[in-house]
Amino acid sequence: MSLSILPAARLSAVLLLLSCGGSTEPEPPGSGSVAEVRIVSTVTSVMVGATAQLTAKALDSNGQELEGRTVAWSSSNTAVITVSTTGLVSAHQAGSVTVTASSGGKSATLGLVASAVPVGKVVVTAPQDTTIAGMTVQLTAVTLSAADAPLSGRAVTWATADPAIATVSATGIVSGVGPGPAIVTATSEGVSGSFTLEVLPGVASVTVVPDAVTIVEGESVELSVILKDASGDPLMGRPVTWKSETPGVASVSAEGVVTGIKAGATQITARSETAEGLANFLVEPVPVASITVRPEEATIVVGGSLTFSPSAFDATGALLEGREISLTVDPSGVLDLPGGFSVTGTGEGMATATFTSGGAAAEATIRVARPTYQSVDAGSVFTCGIGTDGIALCWGGRPDFYSGFDRLPRGIAGDPQFDLVRAGTFFSCGLAGGAVSCWGLDPLTEEVRDQPEPIPGAPSFTTIDVGQEFACGLAANGSAHCWGFNYAGQLGDGGFTNSAMPVAVSGGHTFVELAVGSLHVCGLTGTGEVYCWGGSTHSTTPRLVSGSVQFASITAGSCGLDAAGTAYCWDDTATLPVPIAEVGGPFVTLTASTHFNRCGLMAGGIAYCWGAGGQGELGTGDALSSPTPQPVAGGHTFLSISTGVNHTCGITHANQLYCWGYGGAVGSPSPLEPVTVPTLVTGQP
Repeated sequence: MSLSILPAARLSAVLLLLSCGGSTEPEPPGSGSVAEVRIVSTVTSVMVGATAQLTAKALDSNGQELEGRTVAWSSSNTAVITVSTTGLVSAHQAGSVTVTASSGGKSATLGLVASAVPVGKVVVTAPQDTTIAGMTVQLTAVTLSAADAPLSGRAVTWATADPAIATVSATGIVSGVGPGPAIVTATSEGVSGSFTLEVLPGVASVTVVPDAVTIVEGESVELSVILKDASGDPLMGRPVTWKSETPGVASVSAEGVVTGIKAGATQITARSETAEGLANFLVEPVPVASITVRPEEATIVVGGSLTFSPSAFDATGALLEGREISLTVDPSGVLDLPGGFSVTGTGEGMATATFTSGGAAAEATIRVARPTYQSVDAGSVFTCGIGTDGIALCWGGRPDFYSGFDRLPRGIAGDPQFDLVRAGTFFSCGLAGGAVSCWGLDPLTEEVRDQPEPIPGAPSFTTIDVGQEFACGLAANGSAHCWGFNYAGQLGDGGFTNSAMPVAVSGGHTFVELAVGSLHVCGLTGTGEVYCWGGSTHSTTPRLVSGSVQFASITAGSCGLDAAGTAYCWDDTATLPVPIAEVGGPFVTLTASTHFNRCGLMAGGIAYCWGAGGQGELGTGDALSSPTPQPVAGGHTFLSISTGVNHTCGITHANQLYCWGYGGAVGSPSPLEPVTVPTLVTGQP
């Protein structure tokens, strides 16, 4: 097949025709070029939402219609009017456009107007059919076509028939003016709709009943109101809001129930619409029905002080906070009142402290003593002693963990009489007729005991001693028993189980003396042997202190005396400890603490101390340590002496008690600073 080469001009014409979607077929006979496009239509306006059909003709130069010619349609603003490929126009919103019809390079235009649908109906609605003079209601107007189709964007004007009954704003807000029917009209494009709103009379006065009330704290009373209009006629069913001017004195609920909170005066306001009414309220304290005071009885020394804790209660037993309680004492020569609920001993004798509030009263009995002492025990941070009358007193401690902290001597609750008393770290124990009882912080239960309580299951003891969180005692047959914490093996039963009841120390040893340290115990047998357990002894059962020394006495600081009065001390080691002789002596009495401060009494009662002295516990006038015994300052001669962790106390031949060392345990009101010389414990003759 051969191809003929077309001239360039004809080839270009063919390609152009193809690119425009035209046909390369020759025009039929009788056809010609489009000379004119004519839109044939009588339509000039289309209502929004409606359609209209347009027709266009393609004409030749002779004005003859050219059949089968394609016409393209377009709109100058399709947001207003669109036109389909067949000439069907659709109106979407009010406005005007130009519609163009094109064919064969010719075109024609037609101006069209899209007209809005006229308002056919106005419907007015309200959320309620009544309002109150002085109040407002928002009305709503909806514009509809004749076919009830919603019409948006139509302007609405508002009016009322009688402004003396109600007025209306440009946005349809109706304000009640006076009672009566208010006809409110909304008009749009000459079409109107109306709504009748009944205006009720407004509240002109509010009366609160009762208008003056007195209640006590915690009581409630319900208030009511009487509402009236300007004519004095009562009004019903109107909402009321309540407010307390001082909610901390009395609160009021949404229903008008007023509850007294605390003593004082306030006003309760009831508001209805634009009117208010008031009620005056006086809240009085709940009457005090009873008072309790702790302690109910106590012993202090002359110069000592005591602070009571009184509490007031109502008739139901509920605690009344913040009540004023007054304190008086009788006779005044025994006690002084420095302020608050504190008393100070000014003279020896018995006195009564009376606490009163309202018609209630409570009494506490205080014994003010000038004790002399027969024994003393210096504990870790506090001291206990027994007076020559058998009454025990304690003082010192640290306020951060010791209950009953008092730097001056104070009697034990109930004034129990003990044969001996021992001060530990957290609690103390006393022995009376073989029965042991303890007070302070129970290490196992963390319960604070204000007065001595018997130890359950304890045998009859001949002596006791107290450590940091445990205690031990010797039974009449010489067997040792311990109770409390056992995390360091200090109970000596071979294990680490805590026990609230005394457990027997293992080994079957018979002891004549016990010395309890912070976490360890040593026992002295009748043959002069020493066995230790717990703490740093590396043993949960009694372990022999090696060597050839035969001890006559021992003390808690791993020290003891032989029969000649030579002092020996030993260190706890993994192997058997060996006693090493101390310089000085001979001593008739030796006392030592686990902090390596030691004191001994020589013949005649002269005291010497050595070892750690940072708290002044050596009594030499300074806070220096010494490796050798140094005479205690002051020239006192002592019957007995006891060393605690950071302080030492001694009783003279005149039964006077002196202490030195840690300032919180020496029985002096001086600051908590080292007391470096023996100082007379406060309250003595």
